[in-house]
Amino acid sequence: MKTVLITGVNGYIGSKVASDLLHRGYRVIGMDLNSGNLNYLSDNPKFIFFKADITRSKSFHNELKKTEILIHCAGLLHGGSKDLSRKNYNNININGTKNILSFLNKKRLKQVVFLSTVSVFGKHSQIMIPDEHTSPDPEDFYGVSKLEAENEVVRFADKNNIAFTIFRMVPVYGKGNMLNINKRIYLPGKSCFYKISSGKQKVSFCSVYNVVDTIAHSLNNKRYFNQIFILKDRKNYSINNIIGIFKNGYSQKYKPVIRIPLFLPRIVINLIGLIFPKKKNFYLYQLNKITADSIYSGKKLFSVKTQLKWDLKKTLSPDRLGSNRSFVYSVVKRILDIFVSFFILLAISPLFIILYPILKFTGEGEVFFYQERIGKSYKPFNLIKFATMLKDSPNSGTVTMKNDPRILPLGRFLRNTKINELPQILNVLKGDMSMVGFRPLTEEGFQHYPEDIKRIILQMKPGLTGLGSIIFFKEEDILFNSKKDKMTCYREDVIPLKGALEKWYFEHRNFLLDIKIIIATGLIILFKKSGFYMKWFPIEGILRKSSLRHYFKI
Repeated sequence: MKTVLITGVNGYIGSKVASDLLHRGYRVIGMDLNSGNLNYLSDNPKFIFFKADITRSKSFHNELKKTEILIHCAGLLHGGSKDLSRKNYNNININGTKNILSFLNKKRLKQVVFLSTVSVFGKHSQIMIPDEHTSPDPEDFYGVSKLEAENEVVRFADKNNIAFTIFRMVPVYGKGNMLNINKRIYLPGKSCFYKISSGKQKVSFCSVYNVVDTIAHSLNNKRYFNQIFILKDRKNYSINNIIGIFKNGYSQKYKPVIRIPLFLPRIVINLIGLIFPKKKNFYLYQLNKITADSIYSGKKLFSVKTQLKWDLKKTLSPDRLGSNRSFVYSVVKRILDIFVSFFILLAISPLFIILYPILKFTGEGEVFFYQERIGKSYKPFNLIKFATMLKDSPNSGTVTMKNDPRILPLGRFLRNTKINELPQILNVLKGDMSMVGFRPLTEEGFQHYPEDIKRIILQMKPGLTGLGSIIFFKEEDILFNSKKDKMTCYREDVIPLKGALEKWYFEHRNFLLDIKIIIATGLIILFKKSGFYMKWFPIEGILRKSSLRHYFKI
């Protein structure tokens, strides 16, 4: 298990990189001035945080010397401080880089990944399409300091025979970080869209998920060693294209678009220049940034087979409900959870009273089974079930088969009727789970899913039931009847289909869909058949693509 140090871990990119690498099995050390964005990682035993200032080596903890891979995200960005002097940029971006590199154990350190910026190219992007062979020519303190920090990384790596990877990033966007896009399409207050001139000017952006995936792909990957890459989405975006995505996909269809002739802002800037001469060039520079093409070549990065599967539409699609509707849905869903779970708990309390002594005096004397599962935002919780299996048994495994010898006689009845799941009502009341969602996963089970499905899973509370629970009501029969080894069948056949179902639910989730899933679950438990209820949900296309389509007779 490699140990990765992430500087600036509390930042927008650093926190997401940390979460992703933890999911991939890395041990992550994070350092930053504060940890306010990292609460969801605090319970992960593979994550440790140290409060430190990269400009002060004395604040570094000796645990940092265990670092095998450094991902250097920390730095002063445009507008990231009240002090935007050359001295402060140099102190943070250059001296901070020197400090962290000199502090680490050179014998343990194997790779340095440095996040730089296309600002090192200066105005080149307004007259050409820069690539990695274009000579840097920064024109502001930020670009100058980042270029010198790049040089520090290269000198350090060459001197100590350590691999380096430098990513020159175009403006990054993602949920909660839309400033670079919003300033190009919205007037103040987001009352309407605007475009200057025709709106055909193109811009290179990069999804934060492409940043995360590319960094993960670069670790221990010799194709990235001792290389500089421009990091961007595969496609470039015109202002018209961006406005179209927002109008058609995010409940802003009727928001007006104001077209501003280019000469108007130029007149305004010239008038400002008469009063504040020193501000004129700055404002003209900013105007050129949003009116001229600003695109970069990503061919070198594309050539190393980085997936880069995210674009603007895909990155923002989980918010398709709209922030207000999403909030209302979350509130209604929680009210539904409390109401339904409380009602069920009252209804089944006599059953609890009957089962308690029976379970207590049979099997191993255990009434409840507790197991740590992964919850929303990777927060672990203890799942509660009625005990149906022997713990002290020579048979073991994370997947339960039909006729599993560990299952107790009463446990078989409880499992067949799904009564063993009912104590999870307490998890729902507590807030660890919801009535509807993906089934709670163990750490081992979670790691089997692809990264895009993991991201979806971590954005929802696990559920007492869900679309996957309905379709895989007889999962044990599928594993038992498969010609493959049970774990091979689970990994190759069950997990891909469950992931596709969870993705479909996530993209279409709403209050009525949750009600349908709850009703369908109750009917399936009563009548033991699931084929009919699959017609309630338009998922035939998903099942048809599955390797288990023969089981569902499709």
